[in-house]
Amino acid sequence: MAVFRVFFVTVCLLALSIHLYAFQEVRSDTVLTLDALRAVLEMNAEDLLGQATQDLEESELLDRLERLEENPLDLNKAPQEDLQTIPGVTPIIARNIVEARDRLGVFNSLSDLLGVNGIDERLIALLKRYVQVFPSLPTELHIKYRSRAIRDLKDRQGFRDGSYVGSPWRSYNRLLGSYASSAEVGLLVEKDPGEKKFNDFTSGFVTIKPGTLLSEVIIGDYRLEVAQGVTVWRSRAFSKSLEVIQPARRSPRGIFPSLSTDESNYYRGVAALFGVSKFQVFAFYSNKKVDASVDTLGRLTSVYGTGFHRTEGELRRRFGTRERSIGGRVQYSMGKLFRIGSTFFSTRFENAFVPKRLYDFSGNENHLLGIDFDFLWERINFFGEWARSHTGAIGGISGVLINFTDRTEFVLSLRNYPRDFISLHGF
Repeated sequence: MAVFRVFFVTVCLLALSIHLYAFQEVRSDTVLTLDALRAVLEMNAEDLLGQATQDLEESELLDRLERLEENPLDLNKAPQEDLQTIPGVTPIIARNIVEARDRLGVFNSLSDLLGVNGIDERLIALLKRYVQVFPSLPTELHIKYRSRAIRDLKDRQGFRDGSYVGSPWRSYNRLLGSYASSAEVGLLVEKDPGEKKFNDFTSGFVTIKPGTLLSEVIIGDYRLEVAQGVTVWRSRAFSKSLEVIQPARRSPRGIFPSLSTDESNYYRGVAALFGVSKFQVFAFYSNKKVDASVDTLGRLTSVYGTGFHRTEGELRRRFGTRERSIGGRVQYSMGKLFRIGSTFFSTRFENAFVPKRLYDFSGNENHLLGIDFDFLWERINFFGEWARSHTGAIGGISGVLINFTDRTEFVLSLRNYPRDFISLHGF
């Protein structure tokens, strides 16, 4: 009954926040119109990196496209949850693809998608790099290495006044290896301009996919995307977002390896994914050092996510504290129509935070328990996630997405974050 009460309250109050948009992909850090998305997707990862700024190279969008390009989805096997993680593919379009596949039995070519509601030739042209029909099975070792070195023609102020301790070169080395579809290894070494060590930031992972009950194990660096991002999404987000449109509907990827130059948005430890019938379960543990300022009493005054270690001050903040996180999730899916899940997340810092304002996080521990749902009916998608933090406050988001035509969607969303609701790792 509690779930139905949430649906009822959502439908009654959603009018408080109404957003009408014409086929645009909504993301936490980027809002892309169809034209902008098309321009990005028409470039492959190498082209993007050739024009990359640091922000682009660290972006979630580039990481997603690069992984999809290196590991295209099998159009005849990919579940709906995987298809809707492709930028431009909404949950309703993903559902339509799966239903068409069930009717046809198999897609013989990408052109078969033209018979799917919501898909036209333009969308097929954008997706051709990220999905395949009857892909060849990888049976041998595949290794990919990328190396870049960049120097600005004009020295930055930090080099001119001598505050930067390192060289003006930026270096980037990335190695990715895989064997068949059962194992993957990644290593990244990166240095920003002004930093002293060539390996100022090192990231890596080993992924094993045994199959059967234990679907996947990740050792090393990984990322989490769960439900609508209320309980956990990114590695660290110490404030509530003021944006309402951007988190209107998210397509989570669950647990996946991290090989990004973003030096804060990842977890470091071990994660495991299990699958039993209609249930999916994952558990994770993370233990990593975090850049932070600590006062003379050993209390945390600030936490930094830039990853820069160019000046003496930035070097003093390097690895100022340690954070340990543990959690898990149970999810039940009823075919393509309904999904419900519950997520637990707990984190603990070595040092306690000093609050600067009344409702800022204080202490060194935070715990959340959340519940989420996703329901598809015809052209209507109900979704939401609500969580209770260790303060006792309950916050979350619910919404409904209506696909009126192939080009127009209508989104209504209700979001409520009380002042004392704490979600350090949500969006």
